[in-house]
Amino acid sequence: LRDDIQLQALYHMFVMMRPSPTASDKIQADPALADVQIKLSQLIYRYISTKSDFNYTKAGYSSEGSTGTRSTSRPDKDSSSIMKMTEDVAVDDLNPDEKTRLLISLVDDLHDCVDIMQNRSLLVQGDGQT
Repeated sequence: LRDDIQLQALYHMFVMMRPSPTASDKIQADPALADVQIKLSQLIYRYISTKSDFNYTKAGYSSEGSTGTRSTSRPDKDSSSIMKMTEDVAVDDLNPDEKTRLLISLVDDLHDCVDIMQNRSLLVQGDGQT
């Protein structure tokens, strides 16, 4: 997602509209919710596939030149060092369908992270011994 604010917004909506695997069967089988999920996943795909070379990001406006070099209108001092570490990851080489599927596949992992954060620990079996 990097600094793409619009993609972040779409993905955030998708995550919020996809219930946790621990949610009741009634919620998970809700046809209206399933329809919203389908439409949001289609919006994500369309956004990724039609994204132009000129985007507004948290770091400012960026564009990609004909040589493949990226330039920003503001200094990059505000960008995260984590983002710099992932610059050369093969995710950029994925086609829009693969990127969309990857994002959707990570939603359950995000829900697991939320569960861990809310409960502040992993479930441990046993009689109190660690």
